Amino acid sequence: IFQADHLQGSGIASLTLAAGTAQGVLSPGTLQFTGNVTIGGLNSLTIDASVVALTNSPKTSGPADCNVCLSANYIAFQGAGQAAAAPGNGVLTATAGMIDINAGGSAGDILSLAGVASANFISTGDIRLGVPVVNLPNTTDPGVPQTGQLITAGNLTLQAAQVYPVSDIDYTLKSTGSKS
Repeated sequence: IFQADHLQGSGIASLTLAAGTAQGVLSPGTLQFTGNVTIGGLNSLTIDASVVALTNSPKTSGPADCNVCLSANYIAFQGAGQAAAAPGNGVLTATAGMIDINAGGSAGDILSLAGVASANFISTGDIRLGVPVVNLPNTTDPGVPQTGQLITAGNLTLQAAQVYPVSDIDYTLKSTGSKS
């Protein structure tokens, strides 16, 4: 259990929240945010989890509001699992100068959002889609790209100067919700 309100005034500049990381490899795990959570004022924020879950999310009052509000100069989401996205009513907003969304590895190629009605990734720079470097194989077959997927059952918004997959990556963005 990590209480986000303890960050304010702590002097922490870089934070990694991890679930399922073992021996330097990302493994399936769930990072759960309960209720309204704000994490901000950081230089970098890394979320290492195959599933990012929002639970007990109260209804937001406006389109710019969020239940889980993440902001930093740099934000990375990293996961490697097989979990399907689960519907919900939470709003996840990540705001940064640069955002990396990485999924893939031997445990699976899915980074899943659970309990999310709307996910917003907002960058003043770029949003890069890739595979976590720690999960890349030592050798790859030429012409066979690594795969990654970001899956949500809700709305997905990517806002940036550029949104692109890194070289030799086959990346899928998928919304499985009923309004998709």
